[in-house]
Amino acid sequence: MEQSDFFTIPSPCVGVCQIGEQGYCKGCFRSRDERFHWTSLSNAEKRSVIEKCRKRYSRLLSNRNFAKDIFDEAVKHVEVSGQQFELNFDSDIRDELGRAAIGEIDLSNVSDKTIDFLYWFLKVIFWPVVASMIASVLLDSIDELSSRFAGMNTEQEVIQEIKKIPNISKYKNLWVISVNNLNFREGPSISDVVITQLHTGDIVDVIDSEYKNWLNVRTSVNGELVNGWIVKKYAIEINTN
Repeated sequence: MEQSDFFTIPSPCVGVCQIGEQGYCKGCFRSRDERFHWTSLSNAEKRSVIEKCRKRYSRLLSNRNFAKDIFDEAVKHVEVSGQQFELNFDSDIRDELGRAAIGEIDLSNVSDKTIDFLYWFLKVIFWPVVASMIASVLLDSIDELSSRFAGMNTEQEVIQEIKKIPNISKYKNLWVISVNNLNFREGPSISDVVITQLHTGDIVDVIDSEYKNWLNVRTSVNGELVNGWIVKKYAIEINTN
């Protein structure tokens, strides 16, 4: 048994819960099943998933347009801060970043330590900033819509109010809860821990709607975005176009 088996391996989620074209999360590079069942995986299985994510990220770097933006941002940050990063931004990494950014070397040929640095940079610096920006915009939309549905108690009231919303197209992926005391859970099972309860008129942002009769959603809990699960039939999609 490894020493790490005595400790829980934390989720690699960085708060950017958006699905890419290949079906992997844009933030942590996990598949749907890997995200859904993370809490039930053993530490060995979690380590295997993280290694798969690292390889998926490495493949993503073969897209030079994506990588150049990241490379430029990484070099800019190091030059501005003048600090040593956790993964030691040494001259070899700096050289590889610069050469790859201008196309002198193929991205598939950069060293493992450069890949590790970029993965760390995304997780610790780049994605947290992106996640914060997304969260701010989303919380504003949730607050704006929540005020429209305040005090409602029935599904019919919710449906009628949805019909009155102007510019409804800007609320893509937002759904309205249509019942009171709906359990908001940590996972897609009635045995999973209840985070809180949602009520008629509460707004949720749907991350994934394809898992059986459950919705993977984000919503505002005490002013912060929290990721969890609700039963699909108790929510109504605002923009169905």
